[in-house]
Amino acid sequence: MSKKLNISLLQMNIEVGNVTSNLAKIKSLVSRSVTPESKKFPHIICLPELSTTGFDLHNYKKLAEKIPGGDTTRFFQKLAKEHSVHLITSVIEQFNESYFNCALIINSSGEIMTKYRKVHLFPLKPMEEADFFDSGDHLGVSNRQTFVEIGGMNVGVLICFDIRYPELSRRLTLEGVNLLIYIAEFPRPRDDVWSVLLQARAMENQIFIAGVNRVGGNNEASFFGKSMVIDPFGNLILEGNDQEQILFTSLDPDRLSEAKSFIPTLDLRRPSQY
Repeated sequence: MSKKLNISLLQMNIEVGNVTSNLAKIKSLVSRSVTPESKKFPHIICLPELSTTGFDLHNYKKLAEKIPGGDTTRFFQKLAKEHSVHLITSVIEQFNESYFNCALIINSSGEIMTKYRKVHLFPLKPMEEADFFDSGDHLGVSNRQTFVEIGGMNVGVLICFDIRYPELSRRLTLEGVNLLIYIAEFPRPRDDVWSVLLQARAMENQIFIAGVNRVGGNNEASFFGKSMVIDPFGNLILEGNDQEQILFTSLDPDRLSEAKSFIPTLDLRRPSQY
């Protein structure tokens, strides 16, 4: 692999429950993210968890939508196609009588490549999403974390609280993922937890890790941002502050083989050992 992959992290404040306002902001941020430099290689744009609604859990049924076919899902598909970028975020999905925090990966043609229903639901205030959403494994079917190929790299997505469970990232790595993206609403005061866990996931799996977190907040919770990209050695490539930002970098796939050659900690030929 030698072709690079561009990635933007859109670190934004989310107006809880105000879908119209959030969509307008997202449209502006995505448009500003597309530059002559970003067009040189395939470009992934990542938004925080539940970027169109936030955790408006008392209205979650009203805000939920079918995937495919939902209004905000179609909005993201149209936006990706218009700018020829790949988009990653999550929305509240309704499936029969179940509701999920569901991540989407949409390609530059506006097609849904895959979706992932969050497995580990945050149990503490003010989110307490386990009281409202279903875990991704509650349908009695496998919630296998699928990945997609973008620009020669295998890209997977997990959501916020999933970061505390290293088994998920390891399984994805053993399946072939070499860029894992965490989309989040990680609240204060857990700034250091966020940073340490992202770096740990990169080092233990020898893959690229990106984490995009929201900023802002309200009386119930505030969010510190600190979105970041980390290379397979655990080195910080870029890091955001606690304000709205567009963070951009290019990933060099050659770093993957360099890390694995330096300290070969994973035997990808024997995934059954886990």
